[in-house]
Amino acid sequence: MNVLIVSFEDYAGAFMIVFYLIVLGITATVVTNTLVMAVFERTREIGVLAAIGMKGGGIMAQFLMEAALLATGGVIGGLIIGGAMVAYFTVYGIYIGDYGITGVLFEDRIFAHLTLGNTINLTIVTYIITLIASLYPAMLAARMEPIEALHGVGD
Repeated sequence: MNVLIVSFEDYAGAFMIVFYLIVLGITATVVTNTLVMAVFERTREIGVLAAIGMKGGGIMAQFLMEAALLATGGVIGGLIIGGAMVAYFTVYGIYIGDYGITGVLFEDRIFAHLTLGNTINLTIVTYIITLIASLYPAMLAARMEPIEALHGVGD
């Protein structure tokens, strides 16, 4: 019976890593898309900043700061919502039903278990992935030529 439980735990751990990678990939895609759209919507603003003397590094820093604020808000919101959901499912569990299996000690509910290590690791990885995903839109904004940007290339 111990072998079955250990195998199940190993499989569940591997499945959760794949699940985390999928969620982080979606996060990176959404952040990149959001910031690319922000670059295209603010093309003229970028042109004005470049025309009055702001260097590409300053424009890039502006978009990276916006991404950092977006990441901070997302991580804090995710921790609050996720913490509330884990607290609920720790008490009430998730009903999975009675499968009529005998000889195996399964209950009809699965209860959540929050581990501080996973929470901290995923928070840090999510924050880093968000910042890495924002590099492309920031470089896109920094490389715009002032004349083309003032004419509204994105229009």
